[in-house]
Amino acid sequence: MGSWTDFKRTLSQAVDADDVQRHSMRVLAAKMPDLFKAARAHLHLSQTELADKLGVHHTYISKIEHGLMPGLPMLKSLNSLINNTKGG
Repeated sequence: MGSWTDFKRTLSQAVDADDVQRHSMRVLAAKMPDLFKAARAHLHLSQTELADKLGVHHTYISKIEHGLMPGLPMLKSLNSLINNTKGG
């Protein structure tokens, strides 16, 4: 699993780009399950708590943590949450 800093950098680059590179998305998709779990753990949130903050059902968070690649709007929401959370 990558470091927290690597995850934040990769996520920020992916969502900040006007034209998201397919390579960046493939790299992010391959790392997403473990990194999503790491982000949630770093923020000290359960799947349900994270889902509430992102406005989705907790089963969607579980699916992401088991390999579903979230869409760009979800990645942007997660990026915003990370960057606006103390300790993020």
